[in-house]
Amino acid sequence: MPYHVADLADVAARTRLVEALPATLDRAILCAGKGHYRALTEEVDSEMADVVEVNVRANIHLTHGLYQPLVAASGRIALVGSVARKGASTMPIYSASKAAIDGLARSLALEWQGRITVKALHPGPTATGMSVRSGRPADFFDRIMLKPEAVASTILAMLEENGGYRRTISYPRILTDTLLRRSTT
Repeated sequence: MPYHVADLADVAARTRLVEALPATLDRAILCAGKGHYRALTEEVDSEMADVVEVNVRANIHLTHGLYQPLVAASGRIALVGSVARKGASTMPIYSASKAAIDGLARSLALEWQGRITVKALHPGPTATGMSVRSGRPADFFDRIMLKPEAVASTILAMLEENGGYRRTISYPRILTDTLLRRSTT
């Protein structure tokens, strides 16, 4: 399974990534995100533009480029909308950008129906380090965030499910998936 690293804020890097795609691709997960932990009144224009560039424009660019390889394989794509389901105070630009991804997934689920399965997946708080990078002060909440490995496994499982384009990845879902995986091994 190919894994690519690219600066999603760089249009040329995204273009190179799209050009490197194989002719057929059965699965894709777009989950990159960038944000700042601060109120809207404290946001800075250039940093808001960076968040929109990475979280919205990059995902649209990559999803557009993934269409041909995915349709060739009747593939599946997951667009990770994160906090879009509920919003997040003190991260309004991040929340708005992820809501745009949810809207994109909803539209594409209809537009690509019967050709590509599209899922909008919304994991709960995940211990990826983004919280610290966004400027959120560390507290007790950091210790109860979802484990990245568990979220990744659940994203993969949900991508394979039929029906419903939009799902929330919650603590109960992670626990259920973990228990089911243990019972089958």
